Amino acid sequence: MKRSIRFGLQNLKLQIPSMIGMGAMLTLFAIMSGGKGFFYSYYGMLPSLLLFLSAMFGVAFTTTQLNIALSFGELRRNYFKMVQVQTAVVSISCGVIFFLCREIPLWLGMESGNTMINKISIPMLAGCVAVLYLVGGVTGVAYQRGNLLVKIVTTVSAFILSFISILMPIFADIVRKSDTVWGQVFIAIAAVAVAIALICEGILWWHIKSVNVR
Repeated sequence: MKRSIRFGLQNLKLQIPSMIGMGAMLTLFAIMSGGKGFFYSYYGMLPSLLLFLSAMFGVAFTTTQLNIALSFGELRRNYFKMVQVQTAVVSISCGVIFFLCREIPLWLGMESGNTMINKISIPMLAGCVAVLYLVGGVTGVAYQRGNLLVKIVTTVSAFILSFISILMPIFADIVRKSDTVWGQVFIAIAAVAVAIALICEGILWWHIKSVNVR
C-alpha cells in the first residue's frame, strides 16, 4: 500500500504545481490590476479553471497511470485505495489554493478578494474538485471501453457537472446570506454531487479490477 501511495504522489508532481501556478498567476494579475479592470476579470475565473484542470488531470489515473501501475505488478485493490488518497490530496491542495488566492490580495490591502470564493464556498469548491477528478477518471474509462455514443454522453455529462460545480460557490453565498428556496436548491445540488461521486467510485472499481494490462 505504501508503494501505491508513493506512486500516486509521484504522479501529482505535475498536477499540483500546475494548479499552484495557475492560482499564483491569476492572483498576480489581480494584484497588478489593483482589483479592477480587464486583467482582474481573469482572477474571477480561478474557480472555473481549477475545476476544469481537476477533471482533465483525473483522466490519467484510469488510462496511462493505471496501465503503468498494473504492468509493474501493483495490486488492483491497493491501486483503488491509492486513487482515494490521490483524490483527497488534489481536493485539499485546491482548497488551500482557493484560500490563499482569496486572502493574499486582502492582506495586501485590496478592497475585495475573489467574490466567488468565501469561507463557506471553499469547502464546497474543494468537494467539487474531488467529484470532477473522479468524473475525469470515468471519462478515461469511457474513452477506453465505450462506443461513440458513450463517449459523447460522458463528455457532455462532465461539462454539465463542471457548470454546476462552478455555480456552487454562488449558491453557497446565497445560503450564507438568506435561508430561502435557493438554500434547498443548493442542498439538492450537493446531494446530486455526492451521488455522482459514489457512482463514479463504483465504475472506477469495476474498471480497475477488470481492465487488461496493455
